[in-house]
Amino acid sequence: MLLPDLRAAWEAAAAGRRPALEPVGTSLRAWSHRLTDLAQQHDRIAELPCGPA
Repeated sequence: MLLPDLRAAWEAAAAGRRPALEPVGTSLRAWSHRLTDLAQQHDRIAELPCGPA
C-alpha cells in the first residue's frame, strides 16, 4: 500500500533511520499488463452486455 509505505519511510527518515520497506509482491507494470491481457480474452469480452465489437 502506497500511503502506509510513504508514512513508514517518512517516519524512519525523520528519526534518522534508513527506511526499510516490505518487498512488493506484484509490480504495477506486471499487474496492468496482466489485466490488459485478461480484458482482451474472448470469454471476458462476451461478458459485456453488448457482446464483442
